[in-house]
Amino acid sequence: MPFNLLHRQLFKSGVLERPHPARASYWTVVPPGRYSPDRGRELLLQYRSMVERQLANELTQHSVAYWLHSYRRLSPGPAGENDDPATISIVRAVMDAAIQKYGTSQLCDGIAWSNQV
Repeated sequence: MPFNLLHRQLFKSGVLERPHPARASYWTVVPPGRYSPDRGRELLLQYRSMVERQLANELTQHSVAYWLHSYRRLSPGPAGENDDPATISIVRAVMDAAIQKYGTSQLCDGIAWSNQV
C-alpha cells in the first residue's frame, strides 16, 4: 500500500513523465537527423553502455538482498507510457538481472533480520 501511494504521488507530480537526467543529457549531444543503420546502432550501443554504467553505480551501493527486497515490493506497473504487459515483464526481468549482476553479494547495512531492526 505505501508504494502504491508513492507511485500515485509521483505520477500526479509529473516526476515519472520527465526523462531521467542521464537520458536527457545523452540525447542532447546527438544531433537530430537520419543515421545509417551502422551509425544508429553505434549510438544506441553507446547509450546502452552509459545507462548500464549509471545503473551499476547505483546497484553496487547495496546488496542483492536489499535490492530484491525493495524492488519486489514496487507495483508491477509501467514506468512510462508503454503499459504493454510484455514490456513491463521485460523491464522487470532486466532489472532483476542487473541486480544480480551488480548488487553486492555481502549483506549491506540497508537490510537486516526483522528481530535485529
